[in-house]
Amino acid sequence: MAVGNGARQVTRREFIANQAAIFHAHLKDTVIFKGITAETGALNFSQDLAKSSQGSVMFRTVGYGHGALVWKDIVKAYMDVGYRRIMNVENEDSLMPGEVGVERAAFVLNNVRAELLEGITSTTKA
Repeated sequence: MAVGNGARQVTRREFIANQAAIFHAHLKDTVIFKGITAETGALNFSQDLAKSSQGSVMFRTVGYGHGALVWKDIVKAYMDVGYRRIMNVENEDSLMPGEVGVERAAFVLNNVRAELLEGITSTTKA
């Protein structure tokens, strides 16, 4: 589910989950350059790192395109609909390639998950 098509990601996930249609979670983040997107559309990618800001979209590792609060909403939506499978991180971040990007994504997602589980635990104890 692409971020750039105008619909709220969480709403779409909830709809699809209610149809029992989520079998795999594939996570990656983006930075959307709104000025360029307005001129060329959301599918104008630059593969050259030196020219990455000339494209309308740049892939980033999870948490570096949209902040932890957005990712907390996304992970919560998966949890709320009962998704308990693997969340796969795809790293196409040209600024943080390889293991560095994956490790940083895992750090963001682990912190988000811990905050969500802490909230669940504290409400069940009350």
